[in-house]
Amino acid sequence: MFCRLALPFPCLLVALAGVAVGQRALPHETRGPLTVISTVPVPNATSYSGVVSVLFDRPVNVHSVDAGSFRVSGAMSGPMAGDFLFTDSRRRILFVPDAPFAAGEEVSVALARDIAGRDGSHLGPAGHAFRYWSPVALSSTLFTEYSTLSNDSTAFQTDVFTLVAGDLDDDGSPDLLTVNEGTRDVRTFLNLGDGSGEYGPRQDTAVADIYLKYTAVADFSGDGLLDLCAADDPFTTGVRAFHGLGDGGFVHVQDVPIGGLGIAAVDVDGDADLDVAACGPDMVNLLLNDGSGSFTLGTPVEGGLSFEFLVEGGDLDLDGIMDLVLVSHATEDIRTSLGSGDGTFIPAGLVPQRTGGRTVALDLGDLDGDGDVDVAVANQSQGTAGILRNLGSGTFSSVSILHPGGDPYSSTLGDLDGDGDLDWLVSVTGHYWRAYGNGGNAAFTPLADLYPGAAASAATMLDADGDGDLDLALAEREAEEIRLIRND
Repeated sequence: MFCRLALPFPCLLVALAGVAVGQRALPHETRGPLTVISTVPVPNATSYSGVVSVLFDRPVNVHSVDAGSFRVSGAMSGPMAGDFLFTDSRRRILFVPDAPFAAGEEVSVALARDIAGRDGSHLGPAGHAFRYWSPVALSSTLFTEYSTLSNDSTAFQTDVFTLVAGDLDDDGSPDLLTVNEGTRDVRTFLNLGDGSGEYGPRQDTAVADIYLKYTAVADFSGDGLLDLCAADDPFTTGVRAFHGLGDGGFVHVQDVPIGGLGIAAVDVDGDADLDVAACGPDMVNLLLNDGSGSFTLGTPVEGGLSFEFLVEGGDLDLDGIMDLVLVSHATEDIRTSLGSGDGTFIPAGLVPQRTGGRTVALDLGDLDGDGDVDVAVANQSQGTAGILRNLGSGTFSSVSILHPGGDPYSSTLGDLDGDGDLDWLVSVTGHYWRAYGNGGNAAFTPLADLYPGAAASAATMLDADGDGDLDLALAEREAEEIRLIRND
């Protein structure tokens, strides 16, 4: 057996099951595609830490499993290295991560179609994928502002459009990235990593020369570093791709002149690397990744909406294939496009459903604890936010409306109080950032109104000081500041 004693995960289960370190090929005939029977954690779990386990219906060819065909990645931590172990007569793959994931981050597990059974079968053209959330320490949710970062520009108003937390320099601490509409650039702040939650001076890391808006941050190039795809609008440049340098900086590598409003990083073709879905007028364009972060256009998705505005990826029907959730800002509609795993999609349900307003923010997570992915939206102009519960098929119950007031601008999900369910933070321009606590069944109640600002814009949740709970970073457009809020 093989056991990494230095890791904080128990090895008793592995020892009892027995670990395979090699195999002899058997001349079995194939009997259909290799199939995933179960996973640990279950899809969409909201508080799991430890070994990732995938059980198949037959023994696996261990030589088909590596970091390229079995990818585990955190939304903030980026790609995770680890060991692969094989138990249950090689029917079970165990992935033992080299380090814990960041507190409260969404973790993606993607198995490529190339994973093979010992009988010569393969996982199938769609591969298999699921996501879960890492745990968060219990907290009192008493929020205190402890520092401010200047995103100021001497020449122009920066106008922060997007604020993202991610480990940009691969040191294990979450850094911050601003995508700025006014100055048409990307700026980063590197976490000092000393437990203080403080950040170093701003780095102006990428000049785009286009009006950057929506952003997807992930390891597109497969080198273990976080990269960036940022969208302009559907009538000009489209999507601009940058590769991360590992020091907080980025280098521009490609422009894709297609629609680029809302964008999302999601594997649409079953090869385990991350592609990009980008909204354009009356369709969603797919940018297929060749594994090195170079994109080519796939088959456009007709989402069944008029003017698709936002997109997010998730497995809405729990079939192990990533789907797309689409929103129309113009018609106030939402609809799921169910993925086939080969880069094609079919709209779910007979007609689109209402979001309750002109939606400007879209977030996915299991909000009611039933194991499938639900939707949270923030609606501009109407001053509303809404929850749509997934019925298990990618269609939703009628929207449940909340009234944060003012003009909602963005939102984000995370476990603010550490009780194992997803809470919600909505920014309300001209007023405040409002935190909602989740009762565990998607019943949200106001938790706190944070630090009034004239132009409360983007926000993100992150463990800035490394104490295991989720702190906040809040972007204020007019003051050109990032407010750092400690969760006490």
